[in-house]
Amino acid sequence: MAKDKLELARGPRPHVPGGRMAEALTRMMLEERRFPRLVRFVQVLRKWRAVTVAFVVAAMAVVFVADVIAVGWFIISGFYLLPLSASAVILRFRPTLYLCGVALALSGAVMLARRAEGPEPLLFYLFEVLACVGLLVLSHLLSQVDRISRRAGLRARYAEAVADIAGMSGSGESADEIVAFALDRIRVEIGAQAALVLRLRDGVWSGVAAHGVDVAAGELRLPFAVLQDAARSLEEDGAIIGASCLDRTALADVDDARILSAAEALSPLRSCLSVPLRAHGEELGVVVLGRTEADSSFAADQVRFAESVAGYTAVALDSARLTRELAARERDLSLVVASSLDFAASLDLGEVLRAVIGRLTAALSVSQCDIYSVDLDREKLIALAGIDVDDPRRVSTPGTEIDMRRWASTVAAIESGSTVVVYGSQDERLSTEETRYFDLRGFTGLLALPLKARDRVIGLVELFDRDAGRRFTQSEIDLAEAVGQFAALAIDNAR
Repeated sequence: MAKDKLELARGPRPHVPGGRMAEALTRMMLEERRFPRLVRFVQVLRKWRAVTVAFVVAAMAVVFVADVIAVGWFIISGFYLLPLSASAVILRFRPTLYLCGVALALSGAVMLARRAEGPEPLLFYLFEVLACVGLLVLSHLLSQVDRISRRAGLRARYAEAVADIAGMSGSGESADEIVAFALDRIRVEIGAQAALVLRLRDGVWSGVAAHGVDVAAGELRLPFAVLQDAARSLEEDGAIIGASCLDRTALADVDDARILSAAEALSPLRSCLSVPLRAHGEELGVVVLGRTEADSSFAADQVRFAESVAGYTAVALDSARLTRELAARERDLSLVVASSLDFAASLDLGEVLRAVIGRLTAALSVSQCDIYSVDLDREKLIALAGIDVDDPRRVSTPGTEIDMRRWASTVAAIESGSTVVVYGSQDERLSTEETRYFDLRGFTGLLALPLKARDRVIGLVELFDRDAGRRFTQSEIDLAEAVGQFAALAIDNAR
């Protein structure tokens, strides 16, 4: 840095820029429930209702013909109960009601045509009526059992999905893996053709995960106004069902080809369910589930299921974040301990400086690191060591002296004794020289760290970065300060 600061007049030089779940992100298929064979057979027949209706009608026709042919055998009409029983079990209440009416009408017509006399035919006909009533009651009860079973099945799938998603939060999976797994699980369970997770930042929807659409999640960037239902779900903190995912009126005002291409991938969706992802009051995003059928909608149970799983997904994401933060703190602590041991292992100043630079550049992944000693009486910075990770040839020359009054951020860090963080060459805290230096070297961020020993500032570490979107987190700043404390003691002892 010192060498470059003294040679700004040379002009700018070109800047050289510097899965555990992979196989598990397949569609979750629930295991086939182990029902008795008869129950499974009935379930198959219920899927083929037309075949069942044809069989019942044909069987009733056979009974009718036999009843007409068998003169004197009025009990033949009792065999209507066999196809009617099949109807009660398979077709359920409404079809069975109609078929019972037809069977009683046919049986009564045959008896009247033969002018059946005596109590026996009347009693047998009464038995048929009571049997039909019993079959109707049975079909109604079976329908209620089906309804309860569906609810129980939904709750079972909900519990299973919640357990799977919540379990992932503590298994070391990344947030992206948790989102992708949960998104595909919700989509499969409620029968949606497409599923997205979107995040709203600075008035723009950006994709986090996507299934069932012809566009990658990273390419999904849509203006706020285009997805009104998604915005409403965040605002109202509840599920919103819309007839279309896109607001065509707002989309008509867009002329960006990339936005239009992303919107085209969502245009086939005719019915959309938007569910917010929120944990501890923090908005994490919104889940958008879509179907391509124009007349398709989402049942109340499906909406509740999506809301519940989305809620647990948000909690799982938050838990994953806390787990990562804990792991990062443990890693930082290990780094600080290792750094202190490295610094204490040598009294050679050169070795200590190399260790400090190596630890800080590796821990914070910065582009450049420079270390200076501070002469407060002469208001000078004396270069001790430095490195440019992107261009190792551009290093500071040890012993170079710099007037620190020309560098406002340096003065601020030394006078306050605390870390100073600057982003961009337009930061008002930078001096004219620093602004030119930022532009010359392509820097976008600076972390100026004073080194203090025996209650005074003895040195300064400057960490530069070239990533335009980079922001030093508080944990990174704390880590740099902790390493800096041991570095200051080691440098002071070595000197």
